[in-house]
Amino acid sequence: MKISSAKRDFGLSETTFWHAVSNGGPPKRPGAPNVLTSHEENQLVGYCINMQKLVFGLTKWGVNYCVMEIMKLNKQSHLFEEDGPGQDWWERFMRDHPELSFCVPQNLLEARAQKVNKTIVDDHFKKLKQIINENSLAVAQIWNMNETGFVIVPKLEKVIAKKGTCQVHKIAYGNSHDHISVAPTISVAGSYIPPLIIYKGIRTIPGLLDRTLPETVMSFTSTGSHISYTIVDFCRNNEILLYALPPHTTHVLQPSEIPFAKLKKEYSKACEKYSNENDDMIVTKRTFAKVFGFTFLETYTPQAIYPSLVTERFDISPLSSQSSIQQAMPSLLAQKPTNSKHFHSTCSNVNQLIEENMKLKNENALLKSQISVANEELNTSKILEHPSYIRSDLPSPRKKRKTFPFSQLLTSEESWCQLEEVNREVECKADKAKQKKEIAAQKKAEQELRLVQKNEKRAQKTLGKQKDH
Repeated sequence: MKISSAKRDFGLSETTFWHAVSNGGPPKRPGAPNVLTSHEENQLVGYCINMQKLVFGLTKWGVNYCVMEIMKLNKQSHLFEEDGPGQDWWERFMRDHPELSFCVPQNLLEARAQKVNKTIVDDHFKKLKQIINENSLAVAQIWNMNETGFVIVPKLEKVIAKKGTCQVHKIAYGNSHDHISVAPTISVAGSYIPPLIIYKGIRTIPGLLDRTLPETVMSFTSTGSHISYTIVDFCRNNEILLYALPPHTTHVLQPSEIPFAKLKKEYSKACEKYSNENDDMIVTKRTFAKVFGFTFLETYTPQAIYPSLVTERFDISPLSSQSSIQQAMPSLLAQKPTNSKHFHSTCSNVNQLIEENMKLKNENALLKSQISVANEELNTSKILEHPSYIRSDLPSPRKKRKTFPFSQLLTSEESWCQLEEVNREVECKADKAKQKKEIAAQKKAEQELRLVQKNEKRAQKTLGKQKDH
């Protein structure tokens, strides 16, 4: 192509054209030089994304370690320090791959990661659908209760202080870690009933429920069990279907979890407002219900309860089940229940990991057919391997379960028979413990009686000897 034709076809000015020709090509890309090939970078990006899905997300140090290992394996020279790539390389890497970003992870317990799997979630939605259809339940008849904890002194926010001050304090009432449990109850229709406020203690504090929500119920409890024989018996007598969600799955399947974050945030603001309006009076256990009541009324509105996020977790359609399973990416598949008691082992199944590895293998095969990849470059697959979590299938001694592994209708005949059996065992243990105490008290009384008789005999002998003298 002639110079004049190129300038005319591409709309270039004389200065721009000759500047490009004199520099010998396109301008250099800003940022640190690319030490990895495009294939290696794509592998690294895919590895980061898959590790994040498997809840083993890589930190900046972890990515630097992978880069240095790849370069060491390829025997490639570099200008990096021992810690790996610097800020310039990272700015260029993140700019070239906008699908990546730095996020602060949330802690996920191992039990939660294992329990939210396809088997348990599908079982939950199947049972929920069956209960709703068999009893012809309307949305206003489906309620969900959940419990969360509040500390009297909420999380402190930043305050204005003199610059250079080493320590800044804020007055707190008593033990700042005092815990109060609150159990809100919402319905699919978007309504709610007054929440239960559970205080620790036996004696009632005067003024504890002043200016709280109408018809607020205060409950004192001494048991840590969520499945109580008394509660299930009450529900059966009052035609209430008590349905228990699978354990360790509330972060995905529990609708009441959704408004909690906003509720606690608004409670912190309400505490600050209460102190300002009442001459810097701090929130105590006596005034907690008053402050919490204002917060609850402002937070639990129909607009906040009814959104699709809440109705999704009550939905019985297959789409809802699949969306819940999508959040359960790191979960290990559990074996299906073999009997009515749903006894199962959580032996791992690495099908999810195999699928991810197959995708990467297919991508590598496609790239091999299009471009020639060096042998050293192929060895990066040894570094970017996915972790596999394999449990031993060796039989272990069967232990009695403390919780139900699957969701369960507690008011059903099968569950009721199990609870009655458990209740009989508890009563039997209590009777045996009572008998042991009675026997121990009787033995102690007999020992004390023998000791008294022995002392009386000694006293009589001593008195007789004194008379003889």
